[in-house]
Amino acid sequence: MRKLVSVAAVFGLVIAAFATGAEERPQVYFAGFSFGGLAAERQNMYPHASLIVEREPDSRNLRPVDATLLQRAEQLRPISFELLIPGNDTLDLASLEGANSKVLTVVLDGEFVSIDRMSDHFQVTIWLSGQIIIFSFDERKIITSHPFGVRRKTVFDEKPSNEAIRNIVSEMLLQPTTQYNPNFFDAFTKRAKDLVVQPSTRGRIQVGEVSIDPRSHRNLPETYLQTPQSLDRFRSFVATTFTKSFSEHTGRPVLPYLLLPEEVSARRIALNAGAYMTKLMSQVADARVYNLEVPEPDFVFNIKILGFRKALLEENPGSERWVFGSFVDIFLYEPFRGRELAESRVRFPEVADLPTGSGQTIDDWGEYRESLFKLLDGYCQGLSTQKPSYWLEAQENPNQTRVILSRIQQFIN
Repeated sequence: MRKLVSVAAVFGLVIAAFATGAEERPQVYFAGFSFGGLAAERQNMYPHASLIVEREPDSRNLRPVDATLLQRAEQLRPISFELLIPGNDTLDLASLEGANSKVLTVVLDGEFVSIDRMSDHFQVTIWLSGQIIIFSFDERKIITSHPFGVRRKTVFDEKPSNEAIRNIVSEMLLQPTTQYNPNFFDAFTKRAKDLVVQPSTRGRIQVGEVSIDPRSHRNLPETYLQTPQSLDRFRSFVATTFTKSFSEHTGRPVLPYLLLPEEVSARRIALNAGAYMTKLMSQVADARVYNLEVPEPDFVFNIKILGFRKALLEENPGSERWVFGSFVDIFLYEPFRGRELAESRVRFPEVADLPTGSGQTIDDWGEYRESLFKLLDGYCQGLSTQKPSYWLEAQENPNQTRVILSRIQQFIN
């Protein structure tokens, strides 16, 4: 069965085709920056980034996000393909429907902010997740999709304001990478340098269902429990964390995660973006809407959040040591044969020290989130050539877990 993904996008850079004929390396035209999700939901999904992209344009009529990404794209030298930049390369809009036209867009598909009370200070953790999507314009078909992302922690003496958080997001999008600041677009160039444009002929991976045991709701922060849509944001956080870690550790592409039931049934997701060369884009019929065919996944990872638990590990004079654990089931499913190939019940502890008698407290969720993040990252690293011994030792049966991971590697490789 053919799967269709509808992409409603105002791509930041113009789409174009490359000339017919054999090429040593495929040519890919750069289409700039996009947000994941419907335009009407952009403010809710990206409360900080959505405002940053609207800042005043420069003398070239480029807004800061577009200009920053364009600079990175111009410096990028991919190994397996040639990236053509609108304005730098000859464009022929009349050939958009020509054979073999390939287009790349950089998608921000997650903005997650957590403010955690940590004893006598506040820690803000910001996670920006993204996708590099390359698709065939004439066939309206996704060729490959590579997740990436950046995460930053910042400490405040007092609970930070929205403006303070927005300044951090702005630095992650617009300022160069430093020891303390990972840049989102630098992560894009690092990931794009080595990616392969050709579609996978076997072993296509996708995260399918992310389910949450109702008993774990009591440990989730209120921001994830206000509405059913709020809980969807937690599902999205889990899925994007897994796909980014999987792609980073294995070097493999991952098909886009479909969150909502209507997306799953219709196989439709939406992208919308800022405007770079919108005049040229406006010359293309239906330039803002694309129906993209997505290859069927060969293997699907289904993730079930079983719960979270904490326990007092030890008590010393003046301090207590607590352990916070996450517990998850991860299933590997093969849709073509309709069979489950492997099940992994995994866990990971996060340890925190708290002074006693000080009246200071910590937010449990900050520790649970770190535990869950390291659990998923360690699992994905275990599917690479490097098995993380520290992670395996935290499992109830390390040898059995190692065997299961090796079996999964044999299936998906």
